[in-house]
Formats: sequence, C-alpha cells, structure tokens
Amino acid sequence: MKSETMPSTIPFNAKSPVAYLDKVSTLEPVKAYKKTTWDLLKVQPGECILDVGCGTGEDVIAFARYMPKTSKVVGIDRDLVMIAEAWRRVAGHTLPVEFKVADIHNLDFATNSFHGCRSDRVFQHLEDPACALAEMMRVLHPGGRVVISDPDWATLVIDGPDQKVTRKIVAFICDVQIRNSDMGRKLRSLFQRMKVKNITASAGAVLITDFPLADQIWSLQKNADGALAAGAITEQEHTEWMRNISHAAENNNFLGACTGFIVSGVKA
Repeated sequence: MKSETMPSTIPFNAKSPVAYLDKVSTLEPVKAYKKTTWDLLKVQPGECILDVGCGTGEDVIAFARYMPKTSKVVGIDRDLVMIAEAWRRVAGHTLPVEFKVADIHNLDFATNSFHGCRSDRVFQHLEDPACALAEMMRVLHPGGRVVISDPDWATLVIDGPDQKVTRKIVAFICDVQIRNSDMGRKLRSLFQRMKVKNITASAGAVLITDFPLADQIWSLQKNADGALAAGAITEQEHTEWMRNISHAAENNNFLGACTGFIVSGVKA
C-alpha cells in the first residue's frame, strides 16, 4: 500500500464542519456507539482496517491508541480539507494510521486489501449506497468484517406542543436536506442484498436536553427557517414553534432525540 503524506497547501476554510464533528464526538451516547462499531470489527494483531468517511480522523486516532499492536488503520475521505486536518491531528505521533483522499464509490485499493471496513454517518449522504457497500466488500478480505452506522432522520423527535409543525419540519429535513434520510433503517436490507453473512443490527437513541447543543447538532433553527422558505410551514407556525422551543430552553425543559442504527456482517 502506497504511503501518503499530508497535503502541503490547503485553504482551510471549513472550520464549521470540523467544529460540528468535534462537538458530536463529545456526546456520551455517541462515544458509546462509536466504541461499539470498532469493537464489532474484532481486530486482531497485524490486521489492516479501513475507515470510510473518516472526517477529521479523530475516530481513527482514538481507535489506534487501544487497538492490537502492529495493526493499522487507513482513513479516507473525499474532502481534502478533512484529510489535511486529520494529518494535522496525528502530527508528532507514531500511531499506525494513514489518511488519504478517496471516493467511496471507486476505492483505489486492491481487492482483499483490508481485514475490516467501517463507516460512520456517511451512507446517509451518498449518491449510491449500494455501490459504496459493494466497494467496501470488494476491498475486504474473505472473513473480514464490515460495520456501518447511520441515523434515521424520521425518528427525530422534539418535545413540545406543536407536534404537527415539528412533523412538518422533520419531513422537510427528510425530503429536502438529507439525501438518504432513512439510511439507518435500510442498512440491514442493504447488507442482505449484498449477500453479507452473519448480519447483526442494533439501534439506540441520542437524547439531548441542552437546546444550544441540539441546535448545533440537528440545525433546528436553520431547518425551521428552511422549511419556512420552502413553504413547508407558515410564518405563524415558524414563529410559534421557535417561541415554544425557546421557552422550553429558557426553562430547562427542552428534550430532543434521534435514533441511530449499527449493522455489521462478514464477507463470505
């Protein structure tokens, strides 16, 4: 496998996406399910793992610190800025990690290159999830494990009196904002179509009671504004919904939750 070096000159203009990923990673339920995804890979000494859509590389770096010695993790992302940030974060360390820019739909790796493949919250955004999984299975060794986790945006719930308006905003998110908003629930059937063996599936909710955090993670106000602009809700519905959410936040009475799914399996 060709060694990669950190890109030398990158216009770093994506601080918000980086900050978003860092914030999500601080949530305890998120930490727990991320660990589960790595545990499901059952990495053995000397194995090489591929993390698809690695973002800032934080998951790769964290896993590399406790995985079996002599193992290696390769993180890929289509975003050059993210890969540059991943290399920046690992600078000065001797961890067995590598990062490179790559497209999940057309991986630049030989068949049977990896002992395990993982992807977290990526398939919801992909143009062709079936093609992406086929590529992950191609580069996976026979007997290797694949683990994918994704949310199901239709399960986003917000406690409040305007449930009809909330459903309209959630529908706007699902129909307009997220390409594959129901990816979480579809992962298991996708694995079955790809003839993945020994499939397991689990689900868990990320629950947030802090409105500023929920707004940052789920873009609640931005999505409410988008639903208004798209005509999915009226101006009065938008005003009252935001007023109720703000009131709940001020009185420490906000609650929101969204369900995520983890599916794993083995290449025959």
